[in-house]
Amino acid sequence: MHLQFLDAAGNAYLDQDGLFVLIQGKRLHRGLRLREKPARAFDRTGLRVVFALLVNPELLNAPYREIAKAAGVALGTVGRILTDLRMQGQIIEQKDGERRWVDRDRAMKAWALNYPLRLRPKLNPRRYRATDDTWWHQVDPAAFGGYWGGEVAAARRKGNLAPTTATLYLPENRNPFLTAHRLRADDQGPIEILDAFWDLPERPRQVRGLAPDLLIYADLAGMGDPRTHEEAERIYDDLLAGA
Repeated sequence: MHLQFLDAAGNAYLDQDGLFVLIQGKRLHRGLRLREKPARAFDRTGLRVVFALLVNPELLNAPYREIAKAAGVALGTVGRILTDLRMQGQIIEQKDGERRWVDRDRAMKAWALNYPLRLRPKLNPRRYRATDDTWWHQVDPAAFGGYWGGEVAAARRKGNLAPTTATLYLPENRNPFLTAHRLRADDQGPIEILDAFWDLPERPRQVRGLAPDLLIYADLAGMGDPRTHEEAERIYDDLLAGA
């Protein structure tokens, strides 16, 4: 087919005026082989970094230390995640050194797909029950450093859903919140509390006490309920797509 090529093992076919090169049968030196590993960007730690970068796009070009603080990860993790994002074709680095998303919508979908599988189970999820099913109506988790996720967040964000479950993201010490609202542990309870895993300033469109829209979307999409899935798609289309 006369398709010219070069590869890292030393094989080559070049056919130009006055030049002919044909080298075949070379194998890649073991030390140069790319190790096959799961994508770092969408493992448990990488998901924290990617979340921070997606929710706050300005962070993509911030110092590594600032990214690490926002994502709650070690400083050395950031460079590895950014490298992996480049290798996957999720971000590109321009000649002036500025990084940008190639397709931010695709990255958000990938994050939401991997979040319930790889990060969410590691956020110390615990279930509880309240004495009154309407307990959440007057609750402000922001007063405890927390955020609504899932159905309650969707109801307060868009108003199209009547919640049957409650999802909260709180700091590691949950006791003040549990005591204030008289919640008791119950493995089958409709209230789920998880660790808040980000340290980001509120965005212009973010509502006080609500998790970022990407996390609300992922919570709803991961519930496996047609009712919440429909609301998830509405939130994505109205609040995330093309943002």
